[in-house]
Amino acid sequence: MHLVVVQGKAKHTVTIPDEGTFRSVKDAVTELLGISAACQKLIFKGKERKDPEIVSSAGAKAGDKVMLMLSEAGHKEAAEALKAKEKEASMQLNRDAASLKQAHRDGTAPAAA
Repeated sequence: MHLVVVQGKAKHTVTIPDEGTFRSVKDAVTELLGISAACQKLIFKGKERKDPEIVSSAGAKAGDKVMLMLSEAGHKEAAEALKAKEKEASMQLNRDAASLKQAHRDGTAPAAA
């Protein structure tokens, strides 16, 4: 089942088993955003949902929205995860640039279109 997890203005699509629990939603958010489940609260139909509750039993259908609230520690984790992703992206760009420079020096760079 696909659900849309809304956190402020951000929207994230997660996939859980059809009989998944709200804990499985938290686990999907952890995998996607790097925020531990202990720092998350999930709100569906105006109520905070407990981890063992089955999502479909709460009335959720594919495509429904679940609101994500974070504790103060969760906000810190989110910021750290974002910094780590940005650092990795920057490092990858540097590696790509170095590869292109080396290929140009070796004469193996692709021809410009």
